[in-house]
Amino acid sequence: MASSSRLALVCSVLFVSASAWALGVPPDEENSLILHSTLGSLGVSRAIPDVRPGEIFGITGDCVSRTKAAEDVRVVFALDDARGGYKAVLATDQRKDNNVLQVRVPDLAGVANQRVEVQLFVVGRDTPVMCNAGTIHIG
Repeated sequence: MASSSRLALVCSVLFVSASAWALGVPPDEENSLILHSTLGSLGVSRAIPDVRPGEIFGITGDCVSRTKAAEDVRVVFALDDARGGYKAVLATDQRKDNNVLQVRVPDLAGVANQRVEVQLFVVGRDTPVMCNAGTIHIG
């Protein structure tokens, strides 16, 4: 039984490692935060990461992998509080690299110090697709 347990553990580690590699996340990328649009859309909860205005983070998952270029995806930051006079902000600085959409956090008055839902809209199809990449806190 001990041998069987070790084999199961080794297989699990290999599966998790292969899954992380399959995401296409560059190992030494400038962004340290990766949101996963498939997990966010399924409602998988996790700790809310802190980001700063101007910081770059990555988004991966089905919504991103279906696209050919960053221009095929609109990233919307839906704000919890409309302090700055708006309820949502469209990201304007993004690029796609190895199936990871890299997005710069907007640096706008009223955006700092609040929770934000990151939503993706895949356009250029007959029917646009919406995905939820998760929640971040802009500090």
